[in-house]
Amino acid sequence: MIAELAPAKPLVSDPIFISYSYDRPGTNEPETLNGRIANIRKGASFDVVATGTRRLTEHYAVRHGHYELTGKESALQC
Repeated sequence: MIAELAPAKPLVSDPIFISYSYDRPGTNEPETLNGRIANIRKGASFDVVATGTRRLTEHYAVRHGHYELTGKESALQC
C-alpha cells in the first residue's frame, strides 16, 4: 500500500503488487514481471507498469476516498 498525504486526509491505496514470478510446468522459462509506479497524477491516479516475459500496465484511480485498481484483480498477484 502507499499513502498520499493530501490536505484533507491521507489517500491510501489498495494493495499494490509490483513483482511476479511463476515457474510454468513443462517449460524451462519462468514467467517473471517487475513493475514500477509511473504516470503519477497527484490526487487522481497512477499506473504500475510491468515488464519481463510480457508487458502490462495496471491503472489505479481515486475512488471512494482511496486509490483502487480500475481493472479486475492484479495480474501481478500470486
